[in-house]
Amino acid sequence: MLICATSQSPNFLRSQDISSASFLTQSILSIGKVTRAFTNTTAKRNETKNGTSSRNNPSDSTRNSKWIIISVSFGATALLAFIILILVFRYYSAKKRLQRLMEKEIREFRTGKVRASVVRNSVTGAISVQLFPFRNEITVEDIEMELGKLMEQDNFMSIFPGTIKGRRAILKTTGLKTEFPFFKEFLKDIKVMSYVCHRMHPNIVEFLGALTSNIHNRVIVAGFESSPLGNLKDFLRNNSTSNGTLRSITEDGKIEHIPIPNEKNQNKEAARTLLNWCEQITTAMVFLHQENLVHGDLSASNILLFPNNCIKVSDLCSWRKEFERNYYIENFRAPPKWRWMAIEDPHPGILWSPKFVSALENGYRMDVPTFSTQTLYQMLLRCWYRYPNDRLNFIQIKEIIKDCMQAPSLSAN
Repeated sequence: MLICATSQSPNFLRSQDISSASFLTQSILSIGKVTRAFTNTTAKRNETKNGTSSRNNPSDSTRNSKWIIISVSFGATALLAFIILILVFRYYSAKKRLQRLMEKEIREFRTGKVRASVVRNSVTGAISVQLFPFRNEITVEDIEMELGKLMEQDNFMSIFPGTIKGRRAILKTTGLKTEFPFFKEFLKDIKVMSYVCHRMHPNIVEFLGALTSNIHNRVIVAGFESSPLGNLKDFLRNNSTSNGTLRSITEDGKIEHIPIPNEKNQNKEAARTLLNWCEQITTAMVFLHQENLVHGDLSASNILLFPNNCIKVSDLCSWRKEFERNYYIENFRAPPKWRWMAIEDPHPGILWSPKFVSALENGYRMDVPTFSTQTLYQMLLRCWYRYPNDRLNFIQIKEIIKDCMQAPSLSAN
């Protein structure tokens, strides 16, 4: 999508319009200076030619100067008024174009763009999803938002806890100040989540619906499944105790202690639990890969835990984090979701430098994690290959993890 600054927000004029107005204003002031200089020069020439001074006929000189000043002032005023009219016209034209674009986008969001000639496999998943109508509409009566418990807020949306039809949920809402380019992308993300929800994948957070009755004002409330146990990142940090145990989640949501496996204590139960979580994550990512969808930010903070050691991937709409870094841009296009990461990304605490890049190019990679087996470390190294086409995909990763779970060292006693 290509949207100029005037179509993004009617409160701003394009920079070239302002520059043109400034240039013309300076030109008008310059005309006055040139006119006064021309008048003085003409008077001096007449004085030299006739051998007389304008002092002998002050009334004629004064009268001519007044008429020149009046004429120039009138012309400058008319030109300035014309420029203002042009800018005002362009402002309201941009505002009308924005309104028409909004109506078009809203219509396509609600009804889709399905055509008989469209072949499902001829386009990527994220694009083909936009061709179908939105069917996860909810009403105001379905939502209870806990406004006093703001979880997160940025320039584009606010996140609150709440319920949808009595079910605990995370509510993401846009506001009146939400920029149109972001709002447009958010509509697309909702379509994708709605599509994934209908597939009912057990390892992807469920989309509970969206309230779109105020969509013309760029206000939408979207609900997502909430976990009482939080995300994997916080869970591992808070529940990996100093005495070498890991708290596991039971079927009823309770937490029990199990030893963390290491060289001296190869605890099979803990190892199977951790590998089981990894296998569930890869299952979700294989599904997204098969649907030609890219997550874009598969991190531990975007993995939610549920009772009975169930793992679910969340926050498929992660491109917004990149958009925040490039907020004021004239031609907005949402950053792409990269299927592969650069090899220098997974190195915490190391600042970029030519020496560091040279080391990576020469084969340097992170050392083996403390509790990792050689099989898993070799899998990590293959994920860190320099060229993306040489790296493992999620199908291959899932098979390796399954083999590790079935290894004799982890088999039942």
